[in-house]
Amino acid sequence: MKTRLLPIMLLSLMLAGGCAEGWTSEERALIENQPAVMRVLTVEDDADLKVLRTPCRDLSMRELADPLYASLAAKLVATVTSPEQDGVGIAGPQVGLSRNVIAVQRFDKEGEPFEVYPNIRIVATRGEPEPGQEGCLSVPGRRGEVLRWHDIDICYTSTETGQEVTERVEGFTAVIFQHETDHLKGILYTDKTLAGSQDTKSQNTQEMNTNESLKEVVGRTNFGPNHALVTTPQPCVMIATWDKDHTPDVMMAAWAGQYDSNEIVISLSKHKTTANLEQTGAFTVSFADIHTVAESDYFGLVSGNDVPDKVAKVGFTVTPSPNVDAPIINEYPLTLECKVVSWEDGILVGKVVNMSAAERILTDGKVDLAKLQPIVFDAASMSYRAIGEIVGKAWGAGKVFTE
Repeated sequence: MKTRLLPIMLLSLMLAGGCAEGWTSEERALIENQPAVMRVLTVEDDADLKVLRTPCRDLSMRELADPLYASLAAKLVATVTSPEQDGVGIAGPQVGLSRNVIAVQRFDKEGEPFEVYPNIRIVATRGEPEPGQEGCLSVPGRRGEVLRWHDIDICYTSTETGQEVTERVEGFTAVIFQHETDHLKGILYTDKTLAGSQDTKSQNTQEMNTNESLKEVVGRTNFGPNHALVTTPQPCVMIATWDKDHTPDVMMAAWAGQYDSNEIVISLSKHKTTANLEQTGAFTVSFADIHTVAESDYFGLVSGNDVPDKVAKVGFTVTPSPNVDAPIINEYPLTLECKVVSWEDGILVGKVVNMSAAERILTDGKVDLAKLQPIVFDAASMSYRAIGEIVGKAWGAGKVFTE
């Protein structure tokens, strides 16, 4: 009896699935009623979080042929590239749609275009996963280190032929695909954050929204302890090292400051930079300015493991430091030459053995910030800002209260 009923049951399921094909009225309304730049869901809203945690359904050929899909694809790209988001990838759940579709910037293709992939999945990985910093449009103001493969195969449905297409993807673009396909399974990068990195390992994202022991400060908006901390300004420091082939490598860090009269401290998880530090015991620190925003951001965006010579990629040049075993990037006018004092539990302490500055940023023999024009990282808006004018004299402005 069971063997006779099985085909009937399968037929019933197939018919039910066929009747269910097509966009629902709710999905249609969501896509049609939103502007070109759609609202991005975040973990800070309970209703949004529920959608972000919901696994997605594939799209049928009928749904892909519907003009509504073309509209959705265009809006996904418009949303992720909007000035408000300025991302490198986005998935259906992030705009409220529990469907298997993502948009990804193809850094591995000429022109670095954004492309949309329906019914996407990762079908193969090669090599060993490597740690790298990630952020997310749906987890604003936070970053963390996650293990990702840098050589994968993806499989998706061609909207032209309806056939499955398999493609090999390498480098940073492969990382983006893994991040976005996690969204399709209800997984956030915060679920995979490594211990000791700049985010909290295996955090329950719901905890970001509530804290039962937290008492509100009357008259203020209370964000709790896990919101992006606005410890402004955060300097955009560029850490340069030699790799094992004596090729210059550089990365950006924002959690840095002066540790002693001649020492600096930087919060730094494992990178190619840290491997270089273990080899050379030295590094230089420069400061991004308004003239090097794009290049400096690129240095923070792309791993030296994927692009062996990032410095040459942007057209910058280096000079070997005469004092430490590290490169000086010529395009940054202010540089600290440092030796490693310690690197433990993600905290790098360096001794500054020399500070050198280009003549063009000096006034009366001193570094002039008005000429240097450094930028700072704004964690609240995930933006870079220029330092403004002098508003008062240190150890002077407060004297008005001592008189």
